[in-house]
This record gives sequence, C-alpha cells and structure tokens, in this order.
Amino acid sequence: MQNIFLAGAHTEGAPLPELVDEIRTIENFLRPLVERGLWGLIPNRAANLADIFDTFSRKGAEIAVFHYAGHAGQKELHLEGGGQARGLAELFGLTQGTTLRLVFLNGCATAGQVAGLHSAGAGAVIATSRPVGDQIARALSERFYKTWATEGKTLLQSFQTAAALVHSKPGGEKYTLETRSISLESADETPELPWNLYINPALGEAEQQRLQDWMLNPPPQLPPQLLKEVRTRATESLLELVYAFEEQDADARAEIAGGKDPLLVLITRLPWTVGTHLRRLFALEDSQSMAAPGLERLRELVSAYTELTRFISYTALSALWDDRQTHNISSEQLADLPFIPRPGEEHQTDYLHRLRRYHTLLEAIPGDPIGLEANIAGFLKIVDHELRDGYRFMEELKQALADPETDRLNDLVAARTGKTDGMADICLQAETLFARFLQAALFLTEYKLYTIRAISVDKVRYLDVQNPFVHKTMMLHGAFSDVNLIATQRQVASDNYCILLAPRKQEDALANALNLSPFYIDKNAFLSDKTDNYPAIYVLKYSDEGRDFVFQYIDNDVNHQYIFEEDQRLVIRNIGAVFPPALKISLTDCRKFSVVHQQLLKFNQDFQVS
Repeated sequence: MQNIFLAGAHTEGAPLPELVDEIRTIENFLRPLVERGLWGLIPNRAANLADIFDTFSRKGAEIAVFHYAGHAGQKELHLEGGGQARGLAELFGLTQGTTLRLVFLNGCATAGQVAGLHSAGAGAVIATSRPVGDQIARALSERFYKTWATEGKTLLQSFQTAAALVHSKPGGEKYTLETRSISLESADETPELPWNLYINPALGEAEQQRLQDWMLNPPPQLPPQLLKEVRTRATESLLELVYAFEEQDADARAEIAGGKDPLLVLITRLPWTVGTHLRRLFALEDSQSMAAPGLERLRELVSAYTELTRFISYTALSALWDDRQTHNISSEQLADLPFIPRPGEEHQTDYLHRLRRYHTLLEAIPGDPIGLEANIAGFLKIVDHELRDGYRFMEELKQALADPETDRLNDLVAARTGKTDGMADICLQAETLFARFLQAALFLTEYKLYTIRAISVDKVRYLDVQNPFVHKTMMLHGAFSDVNLIATQRQVASDNYCILLAPRKQEDALANALNLSPFYIDKNAFLSDKTDNYPAIYVLKYSDEGRDFVFQYIDNDVNHQYIFEEDQRLVIRNIGAVFPPALKISLTDCRKFSVVHQQLLKFNQDFQVS
C-alpha cells in the first residue's frame, strides 16, 4: 500500500499557530481513505530532519505523496537539525526512484527547490514563489486535500479549486499575516498566485497527463459478479433476501407455514434498530417518491446500511467494555483505537473499520459468552472476501450524501453509470449491496433485543426466593402493535434504564445478556409514565469533548423535513437531558438522564479517552 507522509515543522522563536491544525485537518480528510484500505498515512505534526530521514529510510519506496508545512526558503526547509534542499532531494531520489508522485512544499518561496526534486524523480511539485501567510497557506492546502480526497477530483482540478479559493479571499494573494518564512530575501511582489503546480518536464506527454488526471479517491468500481446481481426494480433484491432467510431458518419456515408473511417474519426477528429501516423500505404507496429507485430511496438505503454497521460495531464495543473490566488490556492495545465519533465525524464515520479494530482485540481475550465474536468474525469474513468493493462504494455514497455542497454524488453517478441521469441505477446497485450486507448480518436474528422498563424485588421475609428480581422488559423488534411488557424473574438484577441483547434460544431470557447502554437508550424508559409508552430508541451519534453527548432518534426519517428537527435528537449533559420546552418533560425526568452522562464518562475513563 502506498503512503502519504504529512510533516509539520516548527522553528524555535518563529511559531506557526495554524500548523498543527492544518496537519490535523488534512488527516481528517484522508482518514476515510485510510480506513477503507486505499492509502496509508504517516503523520508527524512536529517533524525534524532525523524524522524525515528515518521515515524515508524505512518506507521510502512506499511514499507517493510528501506534504511539508512549515518555514522554508528557496534552498532549504527549516527543520530542526537541518533541511538543505539538495540533501533532501538526494534522499528522495535514493530511496524513491520515480514512485514519489507529489511533493507539496507549503512554505515560503520554495520554488527554488523544484528543479532538484524533479531531478530526484518527483512527478509533480506544488511550491511557492514568495512568502505566504500562515492562515492563507493553511486554507489553500486544506481546500486542496478536501477536494482531492473527498470529492473525487483530479490532481489538477484539486489544485485549481484551491487556487480559486485563495483568489476569492479578501486581498487574495496579498494576505500578509504571519508568514512561513524566516528570510524574505526571495520575496516576489508580482500579483500572481504564489503557489504553482510544477509537472516534471522529463516525463513524457502521456505520463504528464496521467499525473494531472491522478485521482487520490477514484470512484469505486463494482466487480462484474456483483453487478450481475443488481435487479431492475426496487425491493427485488431485498425480497430475495427474505426468501434466503426463510430457507436457512427452520423457525422462520414454521412461522411462515402457519400463515405469517415472510417479510414480516424477518422484520420482527431483526433488532428494531435494523428492522425499522427494512420496514420503511417496503412501506410503499404509489404516491410515495421512495417507491421508485431514486434519490429518496438511496438516502434511506444508505441510512439503513449505516445503522446496520453502527449497531454491530456498538455491540462489539459493548462486549469490549465488559472485557475491559475483567481483563488486563494494555495501553498499547488501546492505542489509537477509535471510539465515540466527534462533531463533524458523525456523518462519515466508518463503522466497519471500527468493528474490525474492536473485533481484533476481542479475539485476543478469552471467552465468548453469547457467541457474538464468532458471528462477527463470520460477518467480517464475508465483507472482506465478497463485499470489499461494495463496502467502499457504500461508504463513498454515505460521504457524498452527507456533503451536499459538493458534486461528489453527481460525479459518482456519472462515473458509475456513464450518464448524468443514472440515479436510479445507483439506487438499485446500493439496494443490492445493502441486501448482501444484511444477508451477511442475519446472525442478528439469533438474538433478542430488550429494553428494561422496571426492576422490582419479589421476595417475602424469611423465605428463600430463587429468582427474586422481576424485570419488566419489552422486546425491541421491527414490527409490533401493542406494548408487550414481559415479566422476567432472575436471580441477579440487570441495570435499570438499559437495553440488552441476549440469545434467542435460552430458558433464562436475559442470561449472559450484553448491555448496549449507553450507546443505545430508550428515552421513554426514563420518563415517569414509561410503562404505557412505546419505546423511543436513540443511538449515540457523537460526543463534544465529553461535555455533551448527542443521540439520534432511530426512527428518524432522512427524507422527511421535520418542523421541529430538535425533537429527533437528544442532548445529554452532566445535569441530565436537554429537551425542547414544547415537549413539557419535567425537570425531575430530565435529571434522570444524568446517569447516562456518568456512564459515558466512565467509558472514557476506562478507555483512556482524553
């Protein structure tokens, strides 16, 4: 796998306030490509000369992009320990040959280094002809990588977009805040854009064109075998899934033989968090725009895929948290492990990538009380061997739909179908892929999902009661008509206000149950009149530095414009939940949610999340 090396360098006595944030932001743009296995990333926000040499000595043959941010001049990069351009060019040439395709020198007056880098084999160089402001340098590089990494544009298009951004700024290239230069002897006062893209003139015309057309994130291609499975009408792929489920599940066949609708059987067997989307995809009327393959149905399919992968990811994380209490998991094992998304990450979080990380650690810990780890292993095996390209395609669709300000979705449609009006084709492809992911995840039908509404003690003085704790539970599955409270007596009490996942076929309904709280919570379980209320399930969407935890209503319809959008989310702080005044929820009930905040702080503490 080829790598992108991001190096930020600080010079003593001449700090650059924007430098660390620039590298961090570029990392965020590149992270989805790293998680999907398209690129490797080597970030160093405080690099010195030794770091540069060590990195190229170890991985030079695998580095395709080198980005430098810091002070510079015509003949050197201002690195601690040195940084003369001649020596660096020789290093690149010795270790790289011609595999270093782009060098981006985001410092002042670096154009004097271009010829040496070309001679060393670099295909393209972005460099500056004069001093540049710190903030404008950051703005240009961030726009360049956002366009190149997330919008499916070429190297040349990305550079041109970044240049247009600079030109649109007040003062444009005359932006003169703190400059990325110590010596300004090479300053050029001409009004032209300081940055330029220099293509290596030694390359042939065809190679130069290929370099300009280079895409860091090309549109995902689906293999012919997957394309053969794409059906011509909405719901057909999902109906085939229903029939496959019927064939492999004897209990389902018995229910269907007894007169139940096969689709309803599947929906009721899936956890509500997943089944609710399947129900919506089939709840079609002639007047509904989602009945036909198009943008509305595509949004719902991608939403369903997101919740499916998030649910499995959070179950693995819940199991890992339990193991954290009883096993010695080292800091090295937890290093860089992703946990709760942060603001801005919630729409592009790759839950399959996180699931792989959690599962790898789970496998190293003995025990699998409800067979979850084995089932997840089977799911990941199918994804990695049969659905790798489909996974990349669905993640790209998710990111494109979450960023309506770009043309990424239209570009994907055109690239995948060869026509500008191919949205229906893209929707049918996404539906086939979602059906395949759901088929790989049918192990979820082997479990029941419960919300605990109340726990009471059924015990008489001086008499020994074997199962004194009575749990008033409600099953959380995709189709139901009445609230059905199940009295479950157990020897040990579960937690109040929790959601549990337990194997379907066991005498004790809650034996070895996995607690999914606080990643999923039933809002109505906290309210005073909770017994008669339908469940209102919310999923943890992101955390704002541990202060606010934002939850999203599972039944939120991505195609519906809500009058009160805030009703679809739940914000939990240390004082409890924050609800819109119109809901008239008492302060006492709001404060009950503070236990969720305490749980999440405990989670951060256990996993050393800063």
